Amino acid sequence: MPLLWRQAILGYVAMALAAYLSWQVGFRPSAAERAADAHLALGSALNIEYELTVVARVLPAALVALFVVLLATLVPRKQGPLVACGTGVLSLAALVVAWVALRSPWLMGPITAVVMGGAVLAPRRGRVLGVVAALFSMVYFIYAVIGLGRGYTDPELLLQGLIGVAAGLVVLVLLWTIDAVVGHTLVYGHAHDDDPPGPPDDAVKPAPAKGPFFAGGPLMRYAIARGVLLGVGAGIYAAERGLNFFWVLLTVWVVLQATPDKTIAKAFQRVVAVMFACVIVAGLALFVTPDIMVLIALAAFFTGVLYLRRSWPVYTGGWSILMVVAHGGLAHDHFGAFAGLRLLDTLIGIAIGMAAAYLAVVVLGGGGDEDHRAEPSPASGSA
Repeated sequence: MPLLWRQAILGYVAMALAAYLSWQVGFRPSAAERAADAHLALGSALNIEYELTVVARVLPAALVALFVVLLATLVPRKQGPLVACGTGVLSLAALVVAWVALRSPWLMGPITAVVMGGAVLAPRRGRVLGVVAALFSMVYFIYAVIGLGRGYTDPELLLQGLIGVAAGLVVLVLLWTIDAVVGHTLVYGHAHDDDPPGPPDDAVKPAPAKGPFFAGGPLMRYAIARGVLLGVGAGIYAAERGLNFFWVLLTVWVVLQATPDKTIAKAFQRVVAVMFACVIVAGLALFVTPDIMVLIALAAFFTGVLYLRRSWPVYTGGWSILMVVAHGGLAHDHFGAFAGLRLLDTLIGIAIGMAAAYLAVVVLGGGGDEDHRAEPSPASGSA
């Protein structure tokens, strides 16, 4: 599979435009944060530098712009406008639900359980609904459970989403206009070719047959296990806000899959990605300043996007570097303890995810003959 250079570059152009627009309309650090110049990005306990405060203010809009551009350029060109508009609408809807969930831990838990469990079962009603639910659950998890939407009013969060959608559409319209002028698509590099490079042969699967949404079987047990685990965990994290628990919850979201074998595979990738991220950031923290570290983290994420269709471990490794930097550990004098705790949290999350998968699929009914085609989210291994 080719590297997604064009998609990644377009995505970052859209993110930069959305970040600039978000900054211009007033989403920037407060006067107190500018005066403090440190440790106020996502909470004083997380030891995050002022540079990340700036990034955090504009990131909600920037990520929506990335989603719009990336998904619209990963489908055949003729489907791009529909996918771009659909991604924008779904992202805005997910932001609204995320804002409601953020109002109380008692809302966060049940809403998260419904969203995550529903994303597993949605492909039973067709591939389109499955993709819609997967995108919705991914955006919801990032903004609600991880907390990127925390601290905004409903109008502010919607404005961030609208800025992201507008920035993504502007970049795409410019791209499509250039395509029309030059006579071929710049994204995929094929003259008069409406189809992007396809996925690997083993990734091409027939659409699952439609069936009863709430039918029993292994998939239903997996949906219940995933919904309950993530719902309870999200509710607890919303109330306690502990970094250790956050990392455990994030790991469960990544590794818990429809079968024990898939869970083990995700667990291995997760451990490798976190270890890689901790080692890289620990080494760089000895020589570079926090503002440079932020740029390196963004570059790592960019590299991960390049490998989205070629290598899932590289993709999730890029996400992990960004997450490690975003949640502290930029000072080398305390990074050893920070990295060790993150690895311990990862192992705890893996143990919980593997136990849940084994209980849901093996102990409570065995494999059965239902196909486990549904993956909960295309980005459920993204951190």
